[in-house]
Amino acid sequence: MSLSDEERFSNIVWTTKHLVELKNQIDESIRNDPHIYPEDTLERLSSLIDSAWHLVVGDISNGAHWILGSSACNKVNEQSLWGIAVLHHIEENRPQNKEQEERMQKFEDDNFDPLDGFLDVYGLLYSVEPGHAMVFKAYALTENGVYAVRRYQDEFSAQYEKFSKLMSDIQGVCFEDFSGNEIFSKAYLANEIFQIIYSQHYNNPHKVVREIALKQCWHHNLSRIMKVQEVSFDQIMQWHKDLYEKTFDGYCTDINLVLRIAMEIMGRRYHYKHIFQEMQTMLKDTKDVDMNALQKLFERNEMLHDTKEKEDQKEYSLNSNSSYLGNIYGYEFSEKWEKDAKEFHDKNKPKDVQPDTTKDTPKSS
Repeated sequence: MSLSDEERFSNIVWTTKHLVELKNQIDESIRNDPHIYPEDTLERLSSLIDSAWHLVVGDISNGAHWILGSSACNKVNEQSLWGIAVLHHIEENRPQNKEQEERMQKFEDDNFDPLDGFLDVYGLLYSVEPGHAMVFKAYALTENGVYAVRRYQDEFSAQYEKFSKLMSDIQGVCFEDFSGNEIFSKAYLANEIFQIIYSQHYNNPHKVVREIALKQCWHHNLSRIMKVQEVSFDQIMQWHKDLYEKTFDGYCTDINLVLRIAMEIMGRRYHYKHIFQEMQTMLKDTKDVDMNALQKLFERNEMLHDTKEKEDQKEYSLNSNSSYLGNIYGYEFSEKWEKDAKEFHDKNKPKDVQPDTTKDTPKSS
């Protein structure tokens, strides 16, 4: 599809607006969070974006101003910031557009999509490291600007060559962060897994999984996949491989596999009996679901939850006693006592009996 110069300019303007908004978010995060990471990368991005508006409109001259006046004094068009902003709101408020927007808003309100803003790459990154999420967002925005400038190699692209260079510089800074941190690959694979779990492909006979996930708000528990201390990169790759071995035309043909992986990702957080019973009820008329294997997976999650509860209680008790002894005998004594106590508990820790689910892994449908 062809783009006019006005459309390209408008695209560049909106890209710049969103980049500057992101810069303000970055600056605020650096001010308010002394532990923001990666601070150096974010500072470099902020510094680069600082020149964006000048590169968009700094070289535009109006030699006919003394005859025709400024854009703010004439009929609006998409060749100035003033015109773009005015036309944007006029277009939004056209009766047919307003009605369509209201319908879309109602649809979005009634049909929450966890893959849009929560379990997408940006949302997954933000759940563990907002700094990396902002780097990803900067890269995504620049791709839009690059498309507008370089759609054609012509006079327009030559005019905005400096802006094009800025987009390249920003992308280079982003790449340094992408290539130096596996968290981005982790988020990408996780998002692909969730696209299968929430698949609404018209041919998918197992849409009931999506219905359950939406009704029970699985997205809160599924996002734990990004917790490094709980889920390894190797495990995510294995889940992804297992799913995509049986995924065709946008959905996985093995419902038991989808359920197993979802239960494993949610882990100890999916441990409430009444929630699991609701899942069983919603699945009772679905062909090929291995209810016995599903029960075993739930029991495993229950055990993991109970174990974590005991560990947290023990940790709280240790911290409480350590604080108490510190008040009496001082910090050095309490620190030594806490270290000795942890060693004692680790040495005398009872071995947890892990349920054997290998025999009860859901069979392929």
